[in-house]
Parts: sequence; C-alpha cells; structure tokens
Amino acid sequence: MKYISLDNQEDRAYVSGLIRNKGLIPVIGAGFTKGCKTEQGVVPDADEFKDVMIDAIIKCKEQFHDKKIELKKKDFNKISEYYLKYVSRDVVKRQIGERFIGVVLSDVKSRFLSMGWPYIYTLNIDDAIERTGDYKALLPYKKISEHADSFRRVYKLHGCASQEVLYDDLSSLIFSSSQYIKSLIKNKSMLSALKNDYCEKNFIYIGCSLTSEVDLMYTLSEVDDVSLNNNTRIYVTTRRLGDFEEIDLENYGIDRVLLVSDYDEFYSDICDICVESSLDFEDYMKEFLFKEREILAKDIGVNIDYLLRADASLMNKRFVLPYYYVPRSIRSDVLVSIDKYEITVIRGRRFSGKTLFLIDIASAIKDRTVYYIDSSVSLSEDFIVGMLSRSCAVYFIDSNVLDYDMARMIRTKLDVMRKKDIKFVVCCNSFELDVVGVFLVMQDHGFFEIQNKYDQKELLKINEKFSELGVVNWDGRRNILDNIYKYSEYYKERKANVVSLTDLDYDEMRLLVILSVFDKVYSAVVRVMDISLKSVDEMVKKMSPLLEREITSSIEAHKHSGYKVIVNSKLWVAWYANQYYRKNGVERIIKLITDLVKTFDPYGEYHYISKKIVMFDNLNQLFSRDGGAAHVILALYESLQDIMYADPDYWLQRAKAIMKIRAATVGDVLNGIDYAKKAFLDGRRDKTVDNAEFTIALLYGKLCQLMKYGDVLYVAEAIKWFYNAINKQYANKDYIDSMLEASKGRKGYYYYLCEYLRQGITDPKLLSLREEIQFLLNY
Repeated sequence: MKYISLDNQEDRAYVSGLIRNKGLIPVIGAGFTKGCKTEQGVVPDADEFKDVMIDAIIKCKEQFHDKKIELKKKDFNKISEYYLKYVSRDVVKRQIGERFIGVVLSDVKSRFLSMGWPYIYTLNIDDAIERTGDYKALLPYKKISEHADSFRRVYKLHGCASQEVLYDDLSSLIFSSSQYIKSLIKNKSMLSALKNDYCEKNFIYIGCSLTSEVDLMYTLSEVDDVSLNNNTRIYVTTRRLGDFEEIDLENYGIDRVLLVSDYDEFYSDICDICVESSLDFEDYMKEFLFKEREILAKDIGVNIDYLLRADASLMNKRFVLPYYYVPRSIRSDVLVSIDKYEITVIRGRRFSGKTLFLIDIASAIKDRTVYYIDSSVSLSEDFIVGMLSRSCAVYFIDSNVLDYDMARMIRTKLDVMRKKDIKFVVCCNSFELDVVGVFLVMQDHGFFEIQNKYDQKELLKINEKFSELGVVNWDGRRNILDNIYKYSEYYKERKANVVSLTDLDYDEMRLLVILSVFDKVYSAVVRVMDISLKSVDEMVKKMSPLLEREITSSIEAHKHSGYKVIVNSKLWVAWYANQYYRKNGVERIIKLITDLVKTFDPYGEYHYISKKIVMFDNLNQLFSRDGGAAHVILALYESLQDIMYADPDYWLQRAKAIMKIRAATVGDVLNGIDYAKKAFLDGRRDKTVDNAEFTIALLYGKLCQLMKYGDVLYVAEAIKWFYNAINKQYANKDYIDSMLEASKGRKGYYYYLCEYLRQGITDPKLLSLREEIQFLLNY
C-alpha cells in the first residue's frame, strides 16, 4: 500500500493528472454528509443510524424489549433487515425523512461537488449531491436511459431517501443482506457501469468506512487482477491504517491511501487542483479545429487507393479530398443556409458521400472559426455548453455523434446562437430519425438530403475527372457504394492491400456488426458483451487498418470507458459483415443478431443498440449486395418477435420492411398495415407515432398500387391516412417531404395515388372525401 499526501508536489501532480484527464471518479460515503443539517435534523453516520434502527425495533416489537445489547452486537446489514421487516412503513419513512432529506452542505463541500466531475458514485441515501443542482440522480433497480450519459449524474448505489419517503412501494433501499443479494441480480444496469469503471477508471473513496460501505466492492470479485493493475484506487483518511485494514483495502484493489489532516482542507485542496488542472474550452477544441483541406495529387494510383480505402495512411487523414471529388449539386444552397440559419441539417443514407461533402463545405467558410467533429466522438451536455460559449463559430457534426437529448438541447439555444453568431451543420444517417425530427419541427432551419447516387450534372463532372486520371468511368445507374464495390473488382490488387478474407470468430462478428452501424464502440459496451480486452486487441490487429483501438479522451469521460474501437473504413467493415452472412447463411446471421438483441435488451442504457441494429435501413445495408435481402430481413424480424413484441418501434420497423420490399404481396402489405397500426396506437414516443402514421399511409398507397386501385375501400383508407398525417404536420414541409420521400425526386405511393385521384372520382364512397382529396392534390 502506498501512502500519498497533497503536500508532496509529486503526489499532488499525480492527482492533478488524474483529474485533468477526467479519469478520477469520486465514491462518496457516509462521512461526507455526517453531521450536516437536514430539514428536520442532522445526517447520522452508519453507527448512529444503526442505534436509531435498534431503538425503533425495540419500540415496535415487544419480544425485543430486553435484546438491546444483543442487537448492538449485530452488524448494520442485519439490523437493517430487522428494521425494514418489523418497523412500520410510516415510521421508517418518517425517520429516514428526518435524517436524510433536505441536506445542507458546507460551502467547501458544495464547491467540491461543483468541480465538473463527469459523474459520482455514492453509497449514501441522502439528497445532498443532487440538491446542488449539478447532478441527476440515478436509482438502483431501474433501467438507465440511453440518454443518461448526456448529463452529469450521481449513481445512488444504495437507493434514495426521497424516493423512499415519497412512494408507498416496498422499500428500494439497499441496507440489508437480502437487499444486497437482490441488488446483485436486479440492479445489473448500475452495477455494470460500476464494474466497468472499476476496471478502466481511477476511483477516490471519500468518507467511506471499512465496515459497511466498502462491502459493495464484493460485486467486483470477478474482475481479473490484470484489469485492476491498469488504474488506481485512492482511499482518503485522516489516519494511518493498521496492517489488517490495509489488507482489507487491497482485496478491493485499493492501492493508495491519501492521508489528510482535515477533510475540509482536503476538499479545498482538491478544488484548487481542479482549477489548476482544468483545460479551458479552447484547449479541448484544438482537437476539432478544421484545418485547410488537402487535395490529392492527379495520380491514378493514389486516387484509386483513396476510393477503395486501400492506403492506411490516407485512412487516418481527416481533411482530405480526392482529385476526382466533384461538388454536390446542393453545395451552394447549403452554404446559403449556413449563412441564413443557425442550424442546417444534411441527411443521407450511409455511403452517400456526406463526410466528403462536409469537408468541402467546411473549407468554403472563411469568415468564422470552423470546427469539425467526426463520427468517432461522442459529445456530452457539458461539452455542448462549452460549444455554445464561443462566438462566431461553425460546428460541423458528422453522423452518429448527437443523440436526441443533445439535439433537443441545441434546438432550445437558438437565441444564444443568434446572439453569438454560432452555426451548427448537423449530418445524419437516414436512420437517425430522432435527431432529424428534433430539428425539423423548427421553422428556421435548412434541411437537405444528399443522394447516394450522383445526379446527371455530378456524373458528367466525376467522369471527366476519372478520364483525366485514366480511371474507368462511374456507372450512373449504381449508387456510390455499389460503384465502389465494382471498382474493387476492377482493381483487385489494390483492394487486396487492405481487405483479405480474414475469418472472424463469432464474438468478433458480433462486435463488427455493432461497428458497422455505430462507427465506434466503447469499452463499456464491449464488457457487456463479455469480450476481453485481449480479444479486442487481437481483432483490431487482424483487421488493421480498418479498425483501431484508441484511449478515450477527457470529453468522453461520461461513457464509463477507458478505450474505444473506431472504424477507419466504414466501407470495408460493412463488406466484412456482408461476407459473413454470405458465407455462413441466413440462420447463422439471424442467430448472431438475435443474440445481440438479447445481450443489450436487459441493459437500459444500451437498449438503443438493439433497436438501431434491427432498424430496416441498417439491416438492408448489412445484407443487400447484388440482390435483395428481403428474405433475410423478414426472417430476422420473425425470429425477434418473441423478444421484442412489447416494443412499438419493433413493429414499426417490421412494417417499414414490408413497405420497402418490392416483392411484397397483398397479404404481406395487409400484415404490414396491422404492424404499423400497433406502433401507431401503442407508441409512447411522439416520433414513433408520427412515423407510424406516415408508414400506414404509405402502406395503403402501396396496397392500392398492387391492386391497381380496384378496391375503393382501400383507396378511401389511403386518402384518410395521408390526409391526417400531412395535415398534422402541415407547417413542417421538410418533415413531410422526408417521410413521403418527395424531396428525393422519386415517384412514390403518394405521387401515384394523387395521379389516380386526378383522373376524376365518381364512386360515392370517395365523393364524401372531396375535401381531403382536394387537400392532397393541392399539397
């Protein structure tokens, strides 16, 4: 055991380094709030509250009246068990409320909590930490939301006094031995975060006793010694410990004892160190500052290597455009939008050239400071606050960076952005409907779709560039991804430089499927999958340079992860996933994705992984190469029904699959309508309900087309559903067009329904819908 002191400059610098990298996580125990005033009393420590419980037990149960001395010999956990079993619920709530609610902290303790810790663990049930206003309380036994890591939060490992007093449910505190055992089984979401942090972060224990609070660390007994050696765990105390006390701490991986003479002085010292070691926002943003783009030389080999992502050195260059790059047709309109609006949204399918387009646009802006945040990064609420503190800046944010809550936060700051001349250019994949939807409800925004095929003008220009290089012409009938795959056949020797038919085992493929959807995977997710760091490193080595393992940065501290795996070439990672399916067959890939859904479904904060993997657009991207993937996707949805039947979004995706699969029969479409209606009627999110409403309308449109408008009842249903969906969102044309795919220049089911209606309506069943029909024709 090593003893350290903040009076020692070397030790102080060591602690400062941990804080600077956002790698030090406080674990706060009873000593932190002991003696603090509450609304009706004073916060006790464990021994003091044990006496309170014993007195209550004796008072409530006559059989214990002469057992006080015997009860005092029992430990806190056992007394807690008797207390919650024998003492009336009203008395328990009153005694807890008096001692643990409305805690008033001293100025130095409040300042300590305000030092920007990404999150805190507490073994206390009092409300001191969340009362500061800096932290959201997360409670045991509840599924943690996928959006929780956007906020500063306190993990209340033993429960919450406020919840205990406010609700008449059975106690959710974790005091007794039986509750502790229950928590190991039912509190997986929170303990998973704790376990991952224990392996990958540095902990500092403050106010924790050696007898009753540190025992929670038994949950980490399965952590291997190698993981424990990677980080440090510091125990704060005012006295030197005895030999057996040191051994007890070492059993939990604690390797340093920080000796302090006075706790208030310690809090003050830590605050000073935080201020000394804090980076200002400019330091953080240097990593994201957009640098002048580089144009590749007019060389056939270099440009083919770039096209095929066959040169490892080019993969890691952030701001490069190939010689053959041609400006997209929407370029000038997007630049006008950036100048006019605070938020510009660019949506496109994966492999539609969004990243190159962003680099091109970013390089055209000369009158503001430009920042570019790529898909390998996850932002936090704190970081967005920092972004909004700048002036005269444009933030280009690539896909898979923002989540719904971050987008909503940005949307609510329009006044700040106008005042400070801040612009956001947000790029989204087609499946990021939540993020897109947040911005599309605004009136003042620019919304653009970038196509995954070149239009005629773009095609002429790129083929002129290819001819200059001596490269085979681009096929205008194919989308960008399919063209690149064709070029990989034309130039097989260059493809072989980066892609080989490497066999991946089952765990590696599970990880690769997630990477193919999210572009990055944090180690907290890898640990939930029960994949070791050694296995990850072997996979990265096997697939280098397509994959890379990186240490997480300080701005990603909220992810509970020491490292992440990032994708350097989305193109070939998607190819690998597709090859696995082709080699192993439908049943194997269905089993793999079903296993992934089962893995992440119980973990509330990771539930979004299962949902995004099974979105139709993502599945279609994984399986669709030189032939439809309809049979695979429909079979997969069938397989997932027993697992996901309670999720309205699952039924919506299943309906969308039927809508988008060309070979669907009348029976299939009727089933799809039923699935979408379930999502519409049972959906808990507005976005699910709105998307389901448009999907039902489009499915009725598809049904009418399949039946050549021969059934007037289905035509009437199509009219009603299209009318209701469009009318509800009438002020939001961009959103309507995106749902109808009208902005893509396609002639879809809505277009053909209107063409039919323009021929003139004579059937009495439709004449009653004249107003709705006219509305649709005028839109």
